[in-house]
Amino acid sequence: MSFVAFLLAVFASYCSFMEGFPLAAAGVVNMGSIPEWIRELVDDFADELDITLDTVKAIQNPELLKSSWLFMGAAIVGVIGGLICFSRKKKTAAALLLASAALCCAGGFIPPEQTGFAFAVYAFMFLLAAFFKSAAKSAPSEKIKASPSASPSLSVSANSEKIILNKDEKINLTKHYPISKIIVRLGWKVGFDLDASAFLLTSNGKVTRNADFVFYGQRADASGAVTHMGDDKTGDTGEELRVDLERVPQYVSRIVFTVTIYDGEKLDQNFGKVSSAFISVLDEKNSRELLRYDLANKFSTETAVVCGELYRDGTEWDFKAIGNGFSGGLEALCRHYGVNV
Repeated sequence: MSFVAFLLAVFASYCSFMEGFPLAAAGVVNMGSIPEWIRELVDDFADELDITLDTVKAIQNPELLKSSWLFMGAAIVGVIGGLICFSRKKKTAAALLLASAALCCAGGFIPPEQTGFAFAVYAFMFLLAAFFKSAAKSAPSEKIKASPSASPSLSVSANSEKIILNKDEKINLTKHYPISKIIVRLGWKVGFDLDASAFLLTSNGKVTRNADFVFYGQRADASGAVTHMGDDKTGDTGEELRVDLERVPQYVSRIVFTVTIYDGEKLDQNFGKVSSAFISVLDEKNSRELLRYDLANKFSTETAVVCGELYRDGTEWDFKAIGNGFSGGLEALCRHYGVNV
């Protein structure tokens, strides 16, 4: 479709150019204040197009001269719009094609007898531009800009099923999925015991009390907003935490989700040996995966990983993919977030 649009735009621009150039060339030839070489160049080109004496005389009509320049402008804008048809900026292409068609129509309406074939061709360009604009509105978003982060050049790829995040990317969870009850799944493939945990933090990055720490030994926080769904000791399926965003206490500004290796340092186990680790957010109602972050296998001796976090953005909730490794296991994370151990 883009190639067809480009061909049509070029064809219409060519017709518009041929409609407007003879009068414009005749006007240049008759101007006395331009360099001689320009006049000769235009004069030679005008001869190739067989510009007649009647056309030269018609330049005395200011409306015809204005019409010629409108046709020329339509040709230039039409070619640019045709080239943009190949990009994803369909709305821009539609706008340029509409502008080109409008210029051509204006050039045709000033002297009705000069409308010619170009005017008919540009009627199709109106329909084409309308199609592009409609398609751009109805098509699912292919790329959603991430919120500003440490790597602002990154983007969030999206499709109709779920959103795929890269490291340090953020997404407005409330805006894209206006639901309050979600499941945070932390998964991996490994033959030893990994544990998922959640820390409910205040604006200073610390818990207010140990009850704001959820793990296999304390299945829910004091408010009941975050609930651990059970311990996976085999290391085959991963673990889940249920989150009710409406029940999260107001003093909690962030919920950090982590994975640690049970007795990792003692057993000489680390995340360098863990593959296919990920964190995802699901709709609790139908278990549909809404977004996912696959952690790259770039860890070595770390025994704990901060996978991602939910954080308040005014009255809404955002999700950020983190993927930072730590040494010291769960105990080190507890100390870091203010849990008394």
